[in-house]
Amino acid sequence: MLEEVKAVIAMLVVQFIFAGMFILFKLTAHDGTNLRILVAYRLSFATLFMFPLALIFQRKKRPEFTRRLVLLAFLSGLLGAAIPNILYLPGLVRTSATFSTAASILSPVITLLLSLAFRMDTLRLGSNEGRAKLLGTLLGVGGALLFVFYKGVLMVFGCNVSVSLWLLLQAKISKEFGGHCWNISLMNATGSLVCMVVALCSEHNWNQWRLGWNISLLTTVYSGVVVSGLVMPLVAWCIEKKGPLYVTVFSPIRLVIVALVGSFALEETLYLGSLIGAIIMVGGVYLVVWCKMKEKKSVSTTTDHGETNKNIKEVSLGNLSAVNNRDIP
Repeated sequence: MLEEVKAVIAMLVVQFIFAGMFILFKLTAHDGTNLRILVAYRLSFATLFMFPLALIFQRKKRPEFTRRLVLLAFLSGLLGAAIPNILYLPGLVRTSATFSTAASILSPVITLLLSLAFRMDTLRLGSNEGRAKLLGTLLGVGGALLFVFYKGVLMVFGCNVSVSLWLLLQAKISKEFGGHCWNISLMNATGSLVCMVVALCSEHNWNQWRLGWNISLLTTVYSGVVVSGLVMPLVAWCIEKKGPLYVTVFSPIRLVIVALVGSFALEETLYLGSLIGAIIMVGGVYLVVWCKMKEKKSVSTTTDHGETNKNIKEVSLGNLSAVNNRDIP
């Protein structure tokens, strides 16, 4: 129960921090900053921040740097850092902070479909929990559809697919990186290399690479140190403990925060449909979380019963053997 509470609190904190980053990204885009350069700096700052933490706090968990680990780190950085940032930010510029966040609500259903395709999850439609989990996911997506779709949706959708693939990848390989700090450090390092190459190829004006004391620097430090540095290990921990789908279903809460802040700070119009959609999506979130809790409790109970029955059989066989030994003259 304590672990469940920790996971819920952790994901709520993650949503608030991510919401702040999306608002800063939108403000920075209005300021005329080259967002590709910002992303390259963001992941570079995150790498410089995370590697010392990994060396200090997880020195004994340092992974062996084999070819396989380097390849997995590159894949993790590509799916979890480079592609999402490269695709998401242009979509954010062309639409609004509220819409871009609303589009991310598709992540739970994408993650669910991919996890079913890779046989990493099951719906169990024969059970009430399975049907409720499917209903909760569909409610989350249905609420998102109440938001108006603008241009740039394909980029945001591509970002969501990449993030979903990264979540499933983390569920499989996270333990191979030793600790969460090493995991995220390597992801940020490889992601920053990719984003740096993309930024260098697209921007040749070196004045754009200068960081001044402005909102661009604030956004870079916040998104790099706080989000990619401190929050991502927390996300990796939640994936390990609760699974990839559990992490994605909290994203509607982020939408509510961004929609409310965006309507005041960014002067984005907040429609009645947006409010109704937010309520539906939050309902879907809690329904899916409840189902995951029920499923885990059911599996745990089944395992305990299995262990108990096994112990009973072993004791019975031991007693029977003792009786037979006594009967032998």
